[in-house]
Amino acid sequence: MDSAQRTPASRRRVLAGLGTIALAAVAGAGCSRTGSTGAGVPGRALSAADVAAARAAVTRAAALAVAYGAAAQRHPARRALFETLRDHHEVAVTTVAAQVPAAAPTTAPSATATGPTGRPTTAAPTQASGEVPADLLPAGTDDSPAALHATIETLYGAESAAATTARGDALEVSGLLAPLFASLFAAGNAQSELLDRDGDPALATATITPTASPAATASATSAASAANPTAARVAAPPPQAAILRALTTMLAASHGAIYATATAGGALAPQAATAAGALARQRAREGWLAHLRLRDQLIAQIEARGGAPVPALAAYRLPTTPVDVPTALRLLSQVEDVCAATAHDATAQVGTDLRALTVDALAGMALRAQRARLAAGASPATASRALPGAT
Repeated sequence: MDSAQRTPASRRRVLAGLGTIALAAVAGAGCSRTGSTGAGVPGRALSAADVAAARAAVTRAAALAVAYGAAAQRHPARRALFETLRDHHEVAVTTVAAQVPAAAPTTAPSATATGPTGRPTTAAPTQASGEVPADLLPAGTDDSPAALHATIETLYGAESAAATTARGDALEVSGLLAPLFASLFAAGNAQSELLDRDGDPALATATITPTASPAATASATSAASAANPTAARVAAPPPQAAILRALTTMLAASHGAIYATATAGGALAPQAATAAGALARQRAREGWLAHLRLRDQLIAQIEARGGAPVPALAAYRLPTTPVDVPTALRLLSQVEDVCAATAHDATAQVGTDLRALTVDALAGMALRAQRARLAAGASPATASRALPGAT
């Protein structure tokens, strides 16, 4: 695993990755990087509910790592994909345990190869608990379409449900851990799409949705609070100044992203008749529309809090000049990676009433960055990130 995927990004790396897109506006917003959640900062102790959520996250990630390792052995033709996803979950285990030492695993999850019937177990974690059984897959090597379909379907269900649980936790935990859980959700959401993309016809029409409905979120929150009364806590709201700085940083980045995606789309117009050009232009339009929506949401939230939204600049210098399909896709991924960093950081600063906005924005940015890299021909190992926004 590339060490760059394991090491939290610094403020300088974020700005360097941004190139000069909204550089002055982002730097002036004053939102510091939170690659570390602050869990180890004196005087900022985690609650019992935070520690419990971290322990559960470690258990889920460790079990998924075992399951992906088993899948890599069972399906040599898809080993690269499964080993990449295994490595991502191992990074998640290491990162959560490093930030919350009390959550460090004490024993490795069982790697039992089969369920009680000797057939693939299709049990997946529930949205309430997120538990992942370690005996998801059978033993032996089998690259037949039927066996691969069963494996991908099982892993997809487990990955998706674990991501849903991480999202619920991101909305519940304190600001110290919220960015970490937001990254876990974004990673699981993007990893689910990698499984969907890997040629399984049964999942070809699956919809990856990085947001949950308010009713579903409320239901999941109520269920979690009932199961763990400690989770139902009332935290002091963050200072309004910190919230406005975080939202302003996100807004400045989205202004730059709107300009960059529009520029990429325009540069791709002459190549729209080709399959590669049409796909790249679709990716540019998806990013442009998403950032337009996010811009409007951020402006509304800033104005509702008495702030003055930072205006867009007339033009921006871009880190990559889009002149063809490869350069346009590179620009799209660069822009989304930097915007993901701002959303990740903002999650630590905003109150729980705004968490859904930043958490879901991060998931969408991670997904679009991954899609752009895949469209450029990158492998899953290169296209995906273990902890989007944090690295």
